[in-house]
Order: sequence, then structure tokens, then C-alpha cells
Amino acid sequence: MSLLNIFLDDGGVITDKQRRAAEFERLVGDCFVPLLGGTEAAWTRAHRAVVDRLADPLSMSVLTAADFAGFYRAYQLRWVGGMCALLDLPTPPEEECLDLAYRALGWITRRIQAALPGAVEAIRLLHRQGYALHARWNWPGLLRGWGCGIALVASTGLTW
Repeated sequence: MSLLNIFLDDGGVITDKQRRAAEFERLVGDCFVPLLGGTEAAWTRAHRAVVDRLADPLSMSVLTAADFAGFYRAYQLRWVGGMCALLDLPTPPEEECLDLAYRALGWITRRIQAALPGAVEAIRLLHRQGYALHARWNWPGLLRGWGCGIALVASTGLTW
């Protein structure tokens, strides 16, 4: 095991946050239309409205949880449930909402190309030089998308 460790942050170090967010927003409709109906444009608008609402400090109290897993669960429920409400669709039961959220996140992130130029190559070089690499990211598994994670895991053993 290497004694040399490097901890990398995702947004702004490995990926372009603005590009990632724009591509994510664009793909929401592509993902949800075949699952629940509606139009791509309507899903995009609903996603934007719900994410803006969830990011509003005044609404953060609904996401209060004892740990990150609880916060993440509450966020996903409100994301899918909020979009369905704005689109006048019935909100699926809780477990189905979570399943839809996780399926959507996996589907969307695998299609996003947001790696910063040179990031993958630089990380591979650090690995070849003997560094143990770890990514700092709050949503384990999703970094495998974003257009760089799969290549990094396969070639460097990157952990997060």
C-alpha cells in the first residue's frame, strides 16, 4: 500500500461543475419521459424549479437528517416527488420514488461528458508515480459517470 495519498475533489478539479449541471438538466427529460410520460421540456423546467427550491436556504429544514444517508434519501424523494407534482403526475410511493431517482441518476451520469481537459491523464500519471488516489465526492458511485470516472476506476483503482 502506498504511503503517498492524494485526495481529489470532483467539482472544479476532475469535472467542470457548470457543464455537468447543464448536461444533467438537459438529460432529465430524456430519462423521465419514457418512464412517466410528459415532454422533455416540461421535465427540464420541473427539474430546474425543484432543484432551485431544494437549494433555497429557507426550504433546507425539510432536508434535515441525522446523517448524510438520511439527507440524500430526503433529497431524492423531494426531487422526484416535486417534479411529479409540478407536472400534475401522481407521485409514486416512497420506494418507487427512490428507485426512479437512483435509476435516473445512474442513467444520466453515464451520459454526461464533463471531465476537465487533461484531468484523466493527470490522474493516471499520478497513479503511475505510485500515489494512492481518492476522490472527495458526496454521492458515492455517481462519479463513475461524468465522462471520466469509469476510465479512472479501471486504470488507477481510484476510490471515493
